[in-house]
Order: sequence, then C-alpha cells, then structure tokens
Amino acid sequence: MEAEKLRIDFEKQRIDSELKRKDVELRTKDEEAERYARNAMFYINHINMVVTKIITYNNPAVLEEEYNAISLNSIRLDTIKDVEVIDVIQEIMDYITEMRLQERQRAMLKEELDQGMSDALVDSFSSMGVGGAISPAGMAINLVTSAACAGMNYKRAIQTLKNKFKKEEWKLENEKIKE
Repeated sequence: MEAEKLRIDFEKQRIDSELKRKDVELRTKDEEAERYARNAMFYINHINMVVTKIITYNNPAVLEEEYNAISLNSIRLDTIKDVEVIDVIQEIMDYITEMRLQERQRAMLKEELDQGMSDALVDSFSSMGVGGAISPAGMAINLVTSAACAGMNYKRAIQTLKNKFKKEEWKLENEKIKE
C-alpha cells in the first residue's frame, strides 16, 4: 500500500512537472509570437510614418533621406513571421522605390528643359545679322527685324520645350496614379 502511494505520488509529481514544462514551452512560444507581432507592428508603423512624411513634404531630399532610413538593409524581415505583413512591407518599399525613380526622371527632364532653354537662346540670337544694307538706316532696320525674328524664334522654342516638359511630367504623374 505504501509503495502504491509512493508510486502514485511519484507519477503525480512527474505529471505536474511535465505540465509545468509544457506551460513554460507554451508561454515561450506565445512570447515569441508576440515578439514577432510587435516587430511587425513596429515596422509597419515606422513605414507608415515615413510615407506620411514623404507625402507631406513632397521633396526629393526628404524622399531620399526617408528611403535610406527604411532601406531593406535596416528592416530585418526575418524578425517577422507573417508572410502577409512581409508582402505589405515589400509593396510599400517597391512603391517608394518607384517614387524615387520618378523623381529622378523628373529631375532629368528639368535639366533637359533648362539646357534646351539655354540652347534656344543661343540658337535664336546667333543668326542675327545686318547684312545687305548699305546705309545706317537700312542696317538699323535689318537689325531690328532680325532681333524681332530672333525673339519670336526664342519664344516659340521655349514654348515647345515647356510643352514637351509638361507632357513628360504628365506621363510621370499618370504612372504614379496607376500604381
């Protein structure tokens, strides 16, 4: 009888010990899942703040600065176990990358416009001349006519460049909206 009681007590202690061990394992797994969820929420909140700042300031320097702040090198996706959350973060990063590319393309278009305007000025006024007139009055009339034509050519060239710039910028905005 005493041996049976000892055996039952021993079995009870073993079961209690096993239950405590399983409880510790479950708590550890729950804590780990909670840690992964916290990491995911942290990254999503951080990226949300970054996107809000980019949209609010609408400045290429802010875009670059914030992109570098959340680049994939600084986001440890291995600390997030939810595949859907990882996909959302990746989509946001892809969107920000697309914004950066569009901003660079817009800067390149602006440079082309500025260079085209400079070239148009040189081209328009380089063909001015006073040739053909012998008298000073004739030379003056030819000079005024040439200057007026050069001015009109310059104005037309500038308007053409601005229209091209607006069209390209419109295309960039449409791409942005489609995404």
